[in-house]
Amino acid sequence: MSRHTAFVIVSSVILTMVASARADEPLTAAVPDPSWDAVFDRADGWIGGDAIYTTPLPPGDVLWLFADSYIGRVRDGRRQPGTRMVNNALARHAISKTVGPPDPQMVRFQWGSTPDDAKPKAWIEPDPALRPAGQPGAEEWYWVADGIVAPRATGGDRLVLFLWLIARTGNEVMGFRAAGNSLAIVDNPAVDWSNWRPKQFAITHAIPAPVVDTRRKPEIVWGSEVVRSTEPGSENALLVFGYRQPQQGATQLVLARVSAEAIEQMDQWQFRTADHWSANTNNLASLAEGLTTEFSVTRMGRGDQPLWVLVQSEPWFGTKILVRTARSAYGPWSSPKPIYQVPDIQPAKKHFTYAAKAHPELSRAGELLVSYVVNSFDFGESSTNASIYRPRFVRVPASVLPEPPAEVRN
Repeated sequence: MSRHTAFVIVSSVILTMVASARADEPLTAAVPDPSWDAVFDRADGWIGGDAIYTTPLPPGDVLWLFADSYIGRVRDGRRQPGTRMVNNALARHAISKTVGPPDPQMVRFQWGSTPDDAKPKAWIEPDPALRPAGQPGAEEWYWVADGIVAPRATGGDRLVLFLWLIARTGNEVMGFRAAGNSLAIVDNPAVDWSNWRPKQFAITHAIPAPVVDTRRKPEIVWGSEVVRSTEPGSENALLVFGYRQPQQGATQLVLARVSAEAIEQMDQWQFRTADHWSANTNNLASLAEGLTTEFSVTRMGRGDQPLWVLVQSEPWFGTKILVRTARSAYGPWSSPKPIYQVPDIQPAKKHFTYAAKAHPELSRAGELLVSYVVNSFDFGESSTNASIYRPRFVRVPASVLPEPPAEVRN
């Protein structure tokens, strides 16, 4: 895990002055954006959640993808009795022409419910038909990861969402493990989303780690980020980033490529090696190390050269947001550079921060809008304190990004 890049400490006085500057003034440092924080500071319905992926959605909306989410009421800064947690939820709103935050009242949320609408549930739950024959039942659920609207073979577009299958291992806050990987595909995302009927497909290239197995294989999970390929001749290809957690050592960045029209066909996937593509996951190369399971990869422009930017939280529940850059999606990637110190992490309340990622479709020119979450290992506080466990935002100017390595991998 690389933590050797020097962190530039910005005094709270300067930070406050910069944060209060007009939105159209160029930034010189990463600063919080309370106007975006306010969008998800909500009193009724969806009142908290994490993961926080976004993807553009026709005809001009943005789709927010949340993992565990609270549904209920907030009064006097406290989540009220009767609040329930669902394992995934969605939100959407129109993208502002000024690329600023929407009116909070214009943000709509979607989750599942029972027929009497009394008990909220997850928007999407695991399809029992995908469970391998003979596998015993367990408490399992989906966390929704990244998604993309991409062309389908028969014409038109479809929405592809990556799902992380999670299994319960105990009653403690961290009592869960990765158990698999799936896709949800919505054939016509332009229709009213209450009419979406997602189809589920197992990603057989995911390798879950058993709870107890001294011979465990590395854990591979896909969908931390998905972007369109920019290579000439492969415009319909998708680049699917994932992570690999070896039995020992730091979490690794891995990459797959597949045609958008055939993403559910597992025999069409290819995997990035050190210098080419392979049909075998055993040949996967580690493109970078010291990753977290959640991150974003964004293609920006700096001059006439492409710039790929990876945003993540500091591993092992560190308190910084880190960025890396590269001239190619394949790397080589720079060392991680801390660009923001998350404030108000209170050790006495067992606070930690995680889930940092960028939202390019909501970012101003020359910046990245980055979200993160503050949570608590004390589940009682997490479930009642409405000031935590919801998106927080920071604006990151391109000027603070590290220089990418000069080498370009093709």
